[in-house]
Amino acid sequence: MNESEVAESMPENVDSGAIEIDTPNIDGDAVIESTAPKIDFEDLKMQGIEVFQQIAEWAQSPKFYAQVGIIVAAIVIAMLASKVVGKYLKAPSQPPQAGSMGKLREFLFKLKGILFPLFLLLFLGAGVEIVNSLVQQS
Repeated sequence: MNESEVAESMPENVDSGAIEIDTPNIDGDAVIESTAPKIDFEDLKMQGIEVFQQIAEWAQSPKFYAQVGIIVAAIVIAMLASKVVGKYLKAPSQPPQAGSMGKLREFLFKLKGILFPLFLLLFLGAGVEIVNSLVQQS
């Protein structure tokens, strides 16, 4: 596929982002022009202002503070619960015997590493329901 076929296959409104190299100038150095899209700093400034205004609006909302409080409480409670439950999950001292609870204990010990994420999901889910019920009442 040659260059003209590539240009024909691209839509007209899409910038290829290619770099064009012109013929050498008087000094013999090649002039390189980039056709990459330019950054409009005014648009970035406007987007930044909009984001800041949205954050300021959220910071004035009691619902926002309730959600932040629930998230922090869920993290702390999940951490404590995982440590308490993790104390009781000991590594098996001997191989599991047939018909005993050894295989279950071994399985639970292997799950010890994911206790915190599981408890966190559980408590965040409960927190969402609590916040929704409180907000709907007010």
